[in-house]
Amino acid sequence: MSWIIVPMALLLGLSQVRALGGWAEVTSTGTWREAVVQAVAGVVGMIPDGLVLLVSINFALAAVVLARQNVLVQELPAVEILARVDALCLDKTGTITDGAVACDEVVALASDGRRAPEVPHAAWLAIAGIASDPEANATAGALSGAVPAHVRAPRVTERVPFSSERKWSALAIDDGDAAGAWVLGAPEFVLAERDDDVASGALETAAALATTGSRVVLLARTDTLPQVDTGVGRVAPVALAVLAEHVRDDAAQTLAFFRDQDVELHVVSGDNPETVGAIATKVELLGPGEGVAGTDARSLPEGVEELAGLLEDAPVLGRVTPEQKVSIVEALQHAGHTVAMTGDGVNDALAIKTADLGIAMGNGARATKAVSRLVLLDGRFSVLPGVLAQGRRVIANMERVANFFLVKTAYSTVLALVTILAAFALPIGYPFLPRQLTLVSALTIGIPGFLLSLPPSNRRYVPGFLRRVLAFAIPAGVLFAAAALTVYLAVRESAGEEMARTLATFVTIGLGMGVVVLGMGEWVWWKGVMVAVLLTAGLAAPYVPLAADFFLVERPSAEHWALVAVVVAVGGALLVAVRWAGARWASSRSEPEVAKIS
Repeated sequence: MSWIIVPMALLLGLSQVRALGGWAEVTSTGTWREAVVQAVAGVVGMIPDGLVLLVSINFALAAVVLARQNVLVQELPAVEILARVDALCLDKTGTITDGAVACDEVVALASDGRRAPEVPHAAWLAIAGIASDPEANATAGALSGAVPAHVRAPRVTERVPFSSERKWSALAIDDGDAAGAWVLGAPEFVLAERDDDVASGALETAAALATTGSRVVLLARTDTLPQVDTGVGRVAPVALAVLAEHVRDDAAQTLAFFRDQDVELHVVSGDNPETVGAIATKVELLGPGEGVAGTDARSLPEGVEELAGLLEDAPVLGRVTPEQKVSIVEALQHAGHTVAMTGDGVNDALAIKTADLGIAMGNGARATKAVSRLVLLDGRFSVLPGVLAQGRRVIANMERVANFFLVKTAYSTVLALVTILAAFALPIGYPFLPRQLTLVSALTIGIPGFLLSLPPSNRRYVPGFLRRVLAFAIPAGVLFAAAALTVYLAVRESAGEEMARTLATFVTIGLGMGVVVLGMGEWVWWKGVMVAVLLTAGLAAPYVPLAADFFLVERPSAEHWALVAVVVAVGGALLVAVRWAGARWASSRSEPEVAKIS
């Protein structure tokens, strides 16, 4: 419309000059001002200016409502994306579970990697040393609760911090029988590339413990402190720590909501696949009574297409690296999904930034919250259904309201084109003045559009927003233009220019109220009151001196009102047919690719 408006304004102005008698006439009589006013009326009507404001207001209102639910909207476009999300990636820790970790037990390992009856004192000293780290993570902090009261933390000479990529940490102790180097980490990584009996026994014992949904970490001893660039080397398994996470009470109910809404659920975690699968089964990720087997992400293909195909049959992934989380999000996007990603750790930041909608927990890392579009301030996963509802409210209501604005754009454009083309045969004036269009816009677009954009809506997002709107707005605009021109031309010669414009204005108001009624959605009493009040206000304008003088409308006779009523009745019936035909056409078309919001 921006490209069309400038040349259209010039052509429309020239056509009005011709209708008023030509350049010599308008310059000598001063009627060139009337030509400019009519050209402005045509151009102003072509701009759906209020739609931009109303969209912004609705996004801002949704942000305020979500803020009351302790959800921080950091980018307003996130509100629109909420309604389009059809794939949700979840990090287990901090999302399905509340992030609180407790050590249930420490299992000693014998020389063959199997269970042993008692944890050696040296292992307790090593665990105490790990827990004494002032920068200890949640796992190390949980281990402190398992250390017997009589065990004191040994002297630690050097530490290698935990890394989500390596999945192990290490420390060196020079105190008592615990002197030496110790490694704590995921059993599969600490014992990677080993197939001896000791490693096999330890891995089997860890896998059996993980099937309960617990996180299992291995404590192993080695001769020299491993370095980041050299790996752990050959270690001797000493004990397994079984860490239990508390599953959120509302996790199963929240996941069931998304499942019922046809949102694909994918759990991506850095923990053991058996552990993640057990947790996913506990919260009924795929449905009541359906078990879920975790897939080891180390076996995932690197290609986007291959990964997208595998994800359809692997909703639960364990041992996922931060880079793989990004690849998983990109694979789902490649498959045509609008992806939301939730998480709380630094290792989730890249995936949250890549996703269409990044959702961070309020107690998460600063980096993760900085790149997310939504932050759940109180960390409650259960608020997500309400968040989705706000997105649906905005999109469903804005689609309804967009019809009001774009119908006006369509009929203003058609009227401008007809007026311009008629200048070459039978010059006619533009059938509205700018102030008359203000009355039409207020009663049939602005006020009802604002009120109808506020109610809640649970309608699922259906692709094809613009196609559905234009399928109704364009033919309806042609119908509006035809009705207004019919009345305008029918009475212009007999009743004068002012009365012709008045009747064209009221025909447009009547048909505009028909569009409002068709776009109201579910009938509620207050919507009926709104239509009655607005229609009464429009019909009363000629009989209120202040309104009649301001909007330049005259009092129609009974015959004129009858003409308006007949045209509106016929036009209203045709509007119903246009809506039905447009809906059928829009639903039969294939969905075009939707551009990602930047």
